[in-house]
Amino acid sequence: MKGRLELPSEVREIIKSETPDFAVFSNRKHPLKKTIQLIGFGVVWSAMASSIFIFGDMPLPGFGWTAYDWFSLMPVAFASIGLGMLALGIYRIFQPGGYFVGTPKRLIRYQRGKLNTYAWDQFTGNMEINHKQGSVLLEMRTGKMVYRQNRGSVFVPDKVFISGMANVSEVANICRNRIEEMSPGSN
Repeated sequence: MKGRLELPSEVREIIKSETPDFAVFSNRKHPLKKTIQLIGFGVVWSAMASSIFIFGDMPLPGFGWTAYDWFSLMPVAFASIGLGMLALGIYRIFQPGGYFVGTPKRLIRYQRGKLNTYAWDQFTGNMEINHKQGSVLLEMRTGKMVYRQNRGSVFVPDKVFISGMANVSEVANICRNRIEEMSPGSN
């Protein structure tokens, strides 16, 4: 794995004397399954909202607006939300993933001039591996609390997604070993 990928100078500079365990270029930033779901949701949402104009009795809003005319703007608002979701999904399909370099101390991510480093102890060890797509989804200890009505609050962890690897098992094993070595309870 070492030496197969020419890293940008910014990444080489931050690695300096550390020996990389692996270096890969991820071909997408977001998981394809979630992106397709977002596009599908946008299409269905837009189609349902637009069907009110096509098959419904509601007139298009005019200039002498009444309360009924304001209500007729609701399908426009819902269609706009659907089109926004569709546009976001299409945008996500074409977003490149960037470079990922694993060293003994940290995971380095470089995408379009933006550099992020994650210490291995920031990861929980939970990972989702997809051999078919060559992707690994690493779960982090950081995240946010999401409040859900009638169910209390739930912690949603941050995640790091790496995709498009031919050697996904090897990278996943290296990540798992580094996380176990650096986890707070392993000392």
